[in-house]
Amino acid sequence: MQTHIAIAGDGPAALFLGVACAEAGLDVVISGPGIDLPWTNRYGAWADELDGLGLRSAYADVFDQTDAWMGEGEHRRLDRGYVRLDSDRLQWLLMDRFNDAGGILVGAAVEAIRPAPGGARVELDNGDTLRSTVAVDATGGRSYLTERRGKARSFQTAYGIECTLTGEQPWARDAMTLMDFRSPAGEPGPNDVPTFLYAMPLENGRWFLEETVLTRGPMVPPDQLHERLQRRLAALGNTIVDASGQERCVIAMDLPRPIEGQGHVAWGAAASMIHPATGYSLAYVANRAPVVAAVLAHELRRPGSDTPRRALAAAQDAVWSADDLRTDELYRFGASTLANADLVRYRRFFGAFFELPEEVWRGYLSRTLSPTQLRNAMLGLFARLNPGLQASLASHVVRQPGRVLRGLLPDPRRMWRSSQRKGQGQGLL
Repeated sequence: MQTHIAIAGDGPAALFLGVACAEAGLDVVISGPGIDLPWTNRYGAWADELDGLGLRSAYADVFDQTDAWMGEGEHRRLDRGYVRLDSDRLQWLLMDRFNDAGGILVGAAVEAIRPAPGGARVELDNGDTLRSTVAVDATGGRSYLTERRGKARSFQTAYGIECTLTGEQPWARDAMTLMDFRSPAGEPGPNDVPTFLYAMPLENGRWFLEETVLTRGPMVPPDQLHERLQRRLAALGNTIVDASGQERCVIAMDLPRPIEGQGHVAWGAAASMIHPATGYSLAYVANRAPVVAAVLAHELRRPGSDTPRRALAAAQDAVWSADDLRTDELYRFGASTLANADLVRYRRFFGAFFELPEEVWRGYLSRTLSPTQLRNAMLGLFARLNPGLQASLASHVVRQPGRVLRGLLPDPRRMWRSSQRKGQGQGLL
């Protein structure tokens, strides 16, 4: 089968890009082994990040405000809406849009993507082969199709459950609790990993509760967080009844970006597009997909023998522009300073973070700040921290000068390419 775009994957990243490309008038095939299986993960996003994407029919709940608890008496009511998406409705909405735009779904895993005349040859595990001008890997952070130098060292992990609680609940039902760093069972010991609770009120008095480690290396197993959640609720005098929908989540927070020259476009988690500071990616991918699709459509409509090469290069630049690379390095630097922080540091950090001007912390969480704006936001946050935290952050600058420098360069690609030729550093695209 010959097509403009062949996408490997069967999750939201694959569907968002497939829909955008098909609606841009391109011939698109999406191939994945679980193409007909329901998505099991729950997805949430800031409401303003989803504006204009045509996803409202997939909204399950909309909260006008969100809460953040850094400690007892340290509460922030954030005037920013949050959306819980219905995974089934989101999946079928995207599949319907993809089918309506003429896209083709194939229920087979992609075994390999190989260069071929006119683009790429995509080999499926059912023995079939797709020939495409541009191939895309959207199979996630554990992809075997995309190479990268090094492995992730820090992970966000979570254990979540939908349930009804008996007893008094300390979270508002008119807002979504984004993070609760309080410790109802007493302050954790020196060897206890700090966690927070993500609490979302549902219909009929039910809750979705998720005990979360923001970022840690080595990884904290989700089952350990299950035990932590049970202890938290017991300390609050609550008992779980009528539980359903358990979720175990592991997100690589510092997965190195793919190396150059692989002959296909990495996308979504396979391209390390996870927010290094929050672990979120769905809204970012959803907003970036039309941009990448427009670039591909433009290049593929230009005749010439070098069309596949041009389209591939343009799409890679659309996924990771020079500004994206700069901000990503700054984000990764910032996240590394919290990778093994204790509870006190987390509380002080987020207490200072939400004291930043609203447009700044919003932009930081949504990746809409320019490199200069992000740098200024980080300097503003630094100024609000106590001297102990400032000294700790300064020591990270000394230990990671290359990362900070790459975040400040006008175009950091030359530095990455030089480090790759010397066999050090991490990949670019």
